[in-house]
Amino acid sequence: MIPPNMTPAQIPAVLHAAEQAANRGNLIMAEGMIRDCLLDDRLNHPGLHHMLARIGIASEAFWGVADNLRNLQRSLPRPDPAIEANIREMEARHAAQRQAFAAQQRFMLIRAWGCGFCSDLDHVLGCLLLAEITGRTPVVRWGKESLFCDPGVPDAWVQFFEPVSPVRFEDLPLAELWPPKWTPENLDSGRVNRDQGPWSRMQYLHYLARPEQVVVMDFICRVVSVLPWVPTGHWLHGSTTRAAMRALTKKYLKPIAPINQAADEFYQQHLAPGPAIAVHIRGSDKTAEDEALHAGNQALRAGVVALAHKHAGSKIFLLTDSTSELEQMRAELGERVVTTTATRTAGETGVHFLPGLERARLGREVMIDMYVAARCAALIGPGNSNVSCMIEHLKDWPPNTIRFQMENFHFLRNYFGYDW
Repeated sequence: MIPPNMTPAQIPAVLHAAEQAANRGNLIMAEGMIRDCLLDDRLNHPGLHHMLARIGIASEAFWGVADNLRNLQRSLPRPDPAIEANIREMEARHAAQRQAFAAQQRFMLIRAWGCGFCSDLDHVLGCLLLAEITGRTPVVRWGKESLFCDPGVPDAWVQFFEPVSPVRFEDLPLAELWPPKWTPENLDSGRVNRDQGPWSRMQYLHYLARPEQVVVMDFICRVVSVLPWVPTGHWLHGSTTRAAMRALTKKYLKPIAPINQAADEFYQQHLAPGPAIAVHIRGSDKTAEDEALHAGNQALRAGVVALAHKHAGSKIFLLTDSTSELEQMRAELGERVVTTTATRTAGETGVHFLPGLERARLGREVMIDMYVAARCAALIGPGNSNVSCMIEHLKDWPPNTIRFQMENFHFLRNYFGYDW
């Protein structure tokens, strides 16, 4: 969001824009402007740290306020005794807050964000990190709001992954729910004011210090956004986004046995003993989202073909939702291109939006493709599609075995949904 050629002289304008966003309640937009500036050491300005401390105060994230006040102190030419006093006050308030929160077990119900399969996994990982740093037991439940939940199925999550904690949805105490749009009667319904209406677009910052016993997450929450609020002493404090997402994936995303078995059997029958190169190419609805997709896919295919000719013994495991992309890759490389029998389309509607299809089947197809790809020796993809980005988190890939056209966008702040 911040232009790469930004200069220190432009910081006051950024601070003004961030303050305007914060004043209208858009704390994430305000925070993002500041953190994007701080990625550049040249733009280290006291006002940026002061604004982050203000956002922390608004969220009652007193540990984060103390951290940002320390950064503010370091940015000044000489120490300010008033800031030191404020740091001690924030630390005391955080200690009291922790003691109060520890008085009872607290929970986070993580509902589906309601988009593509791997976009929802990105959301779940962010919520899981948020649950950890706020001392809550997570419960993931993909109900009617999920694009991968069939009618009559109460929870699609368990059709794909093991539960993330021993606590079940049915075990949740429902006397205290937050935000107030949720009630015991509608908690198992479809979307409730996700994008519009009272308590819509609920931002992760608002959850950092809620006292209610059960909070409900239904709007996009990402690891890259939550990570700066991880307190000292947490096992992911100071971690990079890449390392954090890999660690959270390893800890929480455990496919059920039939999916693991299907992925392993497919790899052994069609790709073993290797080497195999996993290639992800998007089509369908991505063509409407990304004007440069057609040219990008052409370049990606050309790169894959060149690599395949260089490594004549390798097979190409192609993940794509597009029949056209499959046909073009097969025209170039013939039987070396291996695919599963996943659902594909020739149109511009994403397969997860197509009517009349078994929703759980679509989810299983995505997962099997992902976990077959993770068994391959290398991964090639666009970098701005959730599927290939999520595959990067599934294992510790050796150096130089991932080639994306752009940086994995799970590592970049995304203001989709918060640009208001």
